[in-house]
Amino acid sequence: MNRAKVLVVDDDENNRFICQLHLNRQGYTVLLAVDGQDALDLSISELPDLRANLFSNK
Repeated sequence: MNRAKVLVVDDDENNRFICQLHLNRQGYTVLLAVDGQDALDLSISELPDLRANLFSNK
């Protein structure tokens, strides 16, 4: 059975870690990107099933 791939994009390492932890526990394969270019590269090479962008007001 293939696990769905989720791409998480956030420039904050702690946010990426927390998302990865929770999504892995739910059975997803998690791809992590630090910025837009990284996300674009992973989207092209890994073809994720879902992309999640996290936004914050700093």
